[in-house]
This record gives sequence, structure tokens and C-alpha cells, in this order.
Amino acid sequence: MIANGSAMNSKAILNTKFSIMKWIKLKDRKPSCDIDGEKILVYRIMNESQASMAISILDTKMIKYSNEDETWWMTLPNEPRT
Repeated sequence: MIANGSAMNSKAILNTKFSIMKWIKLKDRKPSCDIDGEKILVYRIMNESQASMAISILDTKMIKYSNEDETWWMTLPNEPRT
């Protein structure tokens, strides 16, 4: 809680649901469009010249072309509420 109650009160904090996002090794479980959505967040071990592409959002179906030992993924968070 921020001092002077400027941002959120303690009741709002207690009522907030937090979802824990964890990286899943591709070798342990492959994502499914039906369960995990059409797009996923992916982390891949890359060489130095490709380091900027290590984290990306991919179509779930495309993950099958990744190295299972060097790839982790997670579902994307829900869109923010307006």
C-alpha cells in the first residue's frame, strides 16, 4: 500500500486476484491452442547475434519447430480490463 492512501486502499489489495505466470519447458509440456490460446510467450536460447529474438510472441502451432531442450513458454496474460 502506498503511503497516504494515494493509490489503492488495503481492501482493494486484498480483493485483487493474482495469477502466477511460470515458464514451462517445451520438453515437459507442449502448448495447445484449445487450452493455452492461439499465441504464447516464448523464450529460446539464442546465439549472441540473435539475442534480440530470445523472447517473442509466437503462434502456438509454430512452437513445434523449436528445440525442446532450449525453449520455454507461457500463456499470455488476459487483456486489461477497461
